[in-house]
Amino acid sequence: MVVEIFIPTYNGMYILPMTIEHYQERLPGCTINIMDDNSTDETREFCESKGCVVTKVSYEESNPHLRGYEPALMKDLRNNCWKNSEAEWIMVVDQDELIDVRLEDFDSLKDFDVVKVKGYDMWGLGETDPKKFTYGRMHPWYCKPSMFRRSLGEINWIGGNHAAYPPEHARWARYHFNMYHYPERNFSREKFIEYLSRSVPEEISGPHYDQETDMKRLKKVR
Repeated sequence: MVVEIFIPTYNGMYILPMTIEHYQERLPGCTINIMDDNSTDETREFCESKGCVVTKVSYEESNPHLRGYEPALMKDLRNNCWKNSEAEWIMVVDQDELIDVRLEDFDSLKDFDVVKVKGYDMWGLGETDPKKFTYGRMHPWYCKPSMFRRSLGEINWIGGNHAAYPPEHARWARYHFNMYHYPERNFSREKFIEYLSRSVPEEISGPHYDQETDMKRLKKVR
């Protein structure tokens, strides 16, 4: 097997149909592992129907408002979930992250062990179908080392796998592929304000959305 994919999920039906289709189309024959944290929507049933391997994980002791995203627990999961794989390459991505890589592209990685993708935060700008999102902005948070050779043995991600500390001999490829990030908050102004209002007042989150979606800051990337 060339590549095996691991995806932590929680209530991902807003994006998982697109995510699963994306990887199954570009990486035929790959195994997609879904690590689901007690979703209350149809995440588990949908992924099983698409042939994914679904495993239930639980963070009952974590903050319920951070379910699926608790940093310390997620770091442990990401750093270990792949260690029984027999694939040559491992990809660990969030449910809303789509790396623009195809099976034939792995031939260009013969001299590398870790791939740091070039990440774009995608915005709906009035569109509700993520397949029609074409505008985004490169964001350093999503320029992640999301692909690596299983033979490394360790990847040592920190936080939301934004940075990694693999063995010193690892050979890095930087910005070799684009990665498109589709957080639910970027689907509409209302969702963005709802998301941000959990930590800041609405009178701040509204103008912040307008700033983030200023066309001077975005470009057509898909």
